Amino acid sequence: MTSHGEAHAEVNQRRPVVEKRQPRAPLRLPERRQLETSHDAHSCAREPLTSASAQEGQSVAAVSESCRQLTKGELFLQSEPRPNAPPLPACLRSERRLYFDTAQHQLYQAACALLKRTGDRLGTFPAGSSVTPLEDFQPTVDVFRSFKARQILYRAVAEDASFLEAYEQLVCSVVLPYLKGMLEAHERDCPSVAGHAAFADESIAGGGYHVAVSCRAAGSFSSPKRFFYQFPPSVRVQPGPRDHFGRRHRDAEYGHQEGEINFWMPLTAHVLTRTCLWVESTPGAHDFHPLDIPYGCIAAFHGTLCQHFVPPNSTSYTRVSLDFRVGVDSYFDPSWQFKSAKAQHGRKEMSL
Repeated sequence: MTSHGEAHAEVNQRRPVVEKRQPRAPLRLPERRQLETSHDAHSCAREPLTSASAQEGQSVAAVSESCRQLTKGELFLQSEPRPNAPPLPACLRSERRLYFDTAQHQLYQAACALLKRTGDRLGTFPAGSSVTPLEDFQPTVDVFRSFKARQILYRAVAEDASFLEAYEQLVCSVVLPYLKGMLEAHERDCPSVAGHAAFADESIAGGGYHVAVSCRAAGSFSSPKRFFYQFPPSVRVQPGPRDHFGRRHRDAEYGHQEGEINFWMPLTAHVLTRTCLWVESTPGAHDFHPLDIPYGCIAAFHGTLCQHFVPPNSTSYTRVSLDFRVGVDSYFDPSWQFKSAKAQHGRKEMSL
């Protein structure tokens, strides 16, 4: 099955491939935890761009230049019939952030175990330590750009029962209750969910919101809602230093519906990789901003229509992230298919 989104990486042909990864001492887990703590995983405020993140921002123009012409997917989209579903409510199209308990949902540890179980098919961790930070994973194949390597990773994820269990626990206990709460608020014609027991809203740059989620509110929900979540999810591995980037796109050109919401979360520390997903706040705004969030945070955005991309990873660390999409209740048409797509993500249905 063809992987897409962030994994559709391209090489900037105007630049030579960057030099090989420079040797360095492996990062120790206490050092990584200290770096994550300094990033303040529970802060609601956006940090100003540092010199390193500003350097990342310089890639925006270069990536944008590569996307002036319509892709085949966009051209096919113009002639395809549309899904039989009403428009997604505006409250669900806004960019938002969710936080989860990393002690309860150990996606980081599950990803480390996943990559270790691939053996030498994708890469290795430095020798001499049984527990190694994910940022030190050393790919032996071009897992970010090569279709063959991405297929190896896709199959590894699809066959890893432990990783999939951790993923589904996160989706079913954090993401879906959040979505149902938003739908309930919308149905009550409530402009804000600030008074709901599960949510605390705060505006951020780019017109989105910060949302802290508590699972205890799930019991207060009323009518059941149907959700269609991606299964298996997409795991992205981007080694550095490389000039490879994920081209700017919107997911509609790959057959995703407007009734779907994108969820993206880093598994590695942005303070180390200095690389993350960049998105625009609204369709066609081109006001790209980085989702420089820490592990333990999930960014929700309307990636079907909002363009997004990943700049090159210029560091000696490997960036790993997880993303998936959720079709929302009656706003998603499960019978619709994008006939021009070579393949589409699998999905599971759940009522909540």
